[in-house]
Amino acid sequence: MSAHQVQAERVRVLEQAYAAQPHRFASVPVPPPLPKVVHTNPLRIAREEETAPGLGEPAA
Repeated sequence: MSAHQVQAERVRVLEQAYAAQPHRFASVPVPPPLPKVVHTNPLRIAREEETAPGLGEPAA
């Protein structure tokens, strides 16, 4: 099942819940938007403060 299919199913379920008991909702519920990017293992961009201390320094 694709993310868009899951999103459509969420919309359908929320609409049914609202139709059945609208008093339980402040407004018509809407599922959160789909993320723009999804990673299994996102790339890490090393920043200076994330590097281990002492790397690249001459031994004393």
